[in-house]
Amino acid sequence: MGVKKKLLSLTIFLLIPFIIIFDSLVYFLTRPACLNCGNLIEFLKNASLTVFLLGGVGYKLRSKNNMPDRVQKKQVQVLKLRGKTAVFIDYANVKAWAKKHGYLLDLRALYIFLKKIGISKISLYYGADPKNPSSFSFLNKLRTFGFEVITKDVKYIKVSLLDIFKKHINQQLLNRLSSSTRKLLLKEVGELEKREIKLLLPKANFDVEITLDMILFIEEFNTFILFSGDGDFAATVKYLRSLKKRVIVVADKKFLSGELYRRADGVIFFADLVKMIRGLIKNPGRTGEEL
Repeated sequence: MGVKKKLLSLTIFLLIPFIIIFDSLVYFLTRPACLNCGNLIEFLKNASLTVFLLGGVGYKLRSKNNMPDRVQKKQVQVLKLRGKTAVFIDYANVKAWAKKHGYLLDLRALYIFLKKIGISKISLYYGADPKNPSSFSFLNKLRTFGFEVITKDVKYIKVSLLDIFKKHINQQLLNRLSSSTRKLLLKEVGELEKREIKLLLPKANFDVEITLDMILFIEEFNTFILFSGDGDFAATVKYLRSLKKRVIVVADKKFLSGELYRRADGVIFFADLVKMIRGLIKNPGRTGEEL
């Protein structure tokens, strides 16, 4: 039995130079579609056939929709921190994920979990709506849990329904309607325009605030965990990683930008987060304002 193992080890050792040559060819042929290859040395170290034969996982290719056909990145199943860690939660994103699945989240359970694993800074960003006084009590409650809450007033922007319909993508959707339905709809929209009736679109985007805070604390933390699937953060993540910082993205798979996915060191999908945190879901099938 010992002789067989030695022969196998010797065979693998002799094959390694040829495998490295093969991996180098694969790298240069597939580089445009590679998710997390980095330069050639990183590819050979992290994502190659060489690593696969020695216990790795093979190189990683992206699918047509920029998301994995199989597990491509180091998908995080158990959250293990490396050095001092900060969390930045774009709550509007998180709320959208929960609503999609029909979940009511227990945000106290989320905070307790994050503190328990050793995270010292937990910042949550969400707008306060002057037209909805309960939003202020909601944010105050989050502060009692321990969250550092960063907020600003929700702004309402007047939007023309006709202008929305004129956008190319919406024109395509309108063309799918029957001719009679389309004419009736456009007639009603025209009436709204004549009467100068506009839609009110609530807006409280925190991309700039989150980006500035992440950069502000760049010297203080080694790992940054971002709760958002927004592709606008891709440049921020790239910058943090250029300074040797580790960035983990938490997002629902359907809401995750392909660019952000490629830039992050690792990804925790929302479905996995739900499994990871006991009690995070309060009442499956019931939506509403979480606490």
